[in-house]
Amino acid sequence: MSNILKSVYTKLALLAVMLFSGIASVSADNVLTVSTEEILPGETCTISVNLKNSDAVSGLNLDIILPDGMSYVDDSFKHDASRVYNHTPMVNYFDLENTLRVGIFPRASKPQYSAIKLNDGVIFTFVVNVHEKFNNGVIKFDNVAASDGTDPSGI
Repeated sequence: MSNILKSVYTKLALLAVMLFSGIASVSADNVLTVSTEEILPGETCTISVNLKNSDAVSGLNLDIILPDGMSYVDDSFKHDASRVYNHTPMVNYFDLENTLRVGIFPRASKPQYSAIKLNDGVIFTFVVNVHEKFNNGVIKFDNVAASDGTDPSGI
């Protein structure tokens, strides 16, 4: 094999290693979970949404799809001020889809202060009515998007 071909193969191999290394280093553990108190038909129940993140998260959007037999209690959304303290939360409930759309937007004037604080714990809670017809179900997340605006240099 000629020296030129060896050089090309070596560079391609090095590029492949760099690309795969970059992909591995970008992956992170960012997990949303739901926790509840006891769910009893005919009662209300507080739902807690937890974020465990290894990346800086400054903004978050998501849909929370409630199972049949549950409905959102108006004005019950509360963000956890120890984690989401320099943000503006916005909430819309879509009754026909039984979906709660949540947006948490940074309002810090300096990007380095826009991250959701800490890296594990409740970020917000809300209350649901559990109707008599409720017979188990799963609360699902959809359309989840998180952003990191903490880098002052921008994109």
